[in-house]
Amino acid sequence: MLEGNAGWPFSLRFHLHPDVKAKLEAGAVQLTLPGRQQWRFSAAGGRLSLGPSIYLGDGRRRNTQAILVEGRTGAEGAAVKWAFRAEGRRG
Repeated sequence: MLEGNAGWPFSLRFHLHPDVKAKLEAGAVQLTLPGRQQWRFSAAGGRLSLGPSIYLGDGRRRNTQAILVEGRTGAEGAAVKWAFRAEGRRG
């Protein structure tokens, strides 16, 4: 739940590891991990998209992606729900 005056913009960011491949399809983000395991990210309460990000976890700068959920607060704030769900089996 996000609180604030009506009309305030918000942006939730889920930064991905550079080895995770992401693509937006059918209103969700399909994630493919290095071992080919697949996950699906879905969200309600904001607009879903992908944007650029930077990974510094191994001591060097690497370009990657972030999942973005963006919107504006309403009169009662904003309720944003999200979920990661495994798809299929490890391959």
